[in-house]
Amino acid sequence: EQWRRDLASCRDWEKRRSAEAQHSLCESERARVQAARKHILVWAPRQSPPPDWHLPLPQEKDE
Repeated sequence: EQWRRDLASCRDWEKRRSAEAQHSLCESERARVQAARKHILVWAPRQSPPPDWHLPLPQEKDE
């Protein structure tokens, strides 16, 4: 599991300042950020309001 490898690399880095552990952690974090970027929702700013923006909102019939 990735988190176990990251934990081991983190502990190795903290104890020995291992360059290999540092590289492993950096690569793991880059991969994690890349994977997270696929799921980020970004809304495009509107250029103008919707055509029906001035109409009243629909009322619920249950009230």
